[in-house]
Amino acid sequence: MMASKRAQRRKACGDKVRYASQADALRAMLGMKRERRTKDYMLAYHCQFCHGFHYGHPPARVHHAIAARQSRRGPSQGLF
Repeated sequence: MMASKRAQRRKACGDKVRYASQADALRAMLGMKRERRTKDYMLAYHCQFCHGFHYGHPPARVHHAIAARQSRRGPSQGLF
């Protein structure tokens, strides 16, 4: 079953902080991760609803695809 557009917007944008650029979102995400000392896998992304940038946990399928790509490249070229 597909979620409604309103539900998709709430999940993607909802009450998240909107950043003007991906660099700003990444900076905030890294600061939060440093402050909370967490190793959670997160990404900064462009929001299709507000056209700003947010950060958060990617869907499992995205996380698995990135992990598979990194394992093919080797450990020296990984992402966050």
